[in-house]
Amino acid sequence: MQSTTDGDITPDRKLAAVGHLLQKRHGGKYMVWNLSEVEYDASVLDDQVLVYKFPGSPSPPLGLLLKLLMAMESWLKADERNVAVIHCLTG
Repeated sequence: MQSTTDGDITPDRKLAAVGHLLQKRHGGKYMVWNLSEVEYDASVLDDQVLVYKFPGSPSPPLGLLLKLLMAMESWLKADERNVAVIHCLTG
């Protein structure tokens, strides 16, 4: 873990803050699709993370994009309270 100085927020602290926010607002009814190629400890997000790796950032190949959209649609339809979170490098 990185050391912090006054006001610095490390990636680990940012991830913990995101996990806290998702848990507080959505109580486990969220799923993160990680398209960023950045690896992190998914336990901070209650292991609610699906990791997708593909060559040629920033966009996934069309076939993979279709699978991602279908998975997200299934997740969202399973419960009206479910939330889809997409983590990518380009925002």
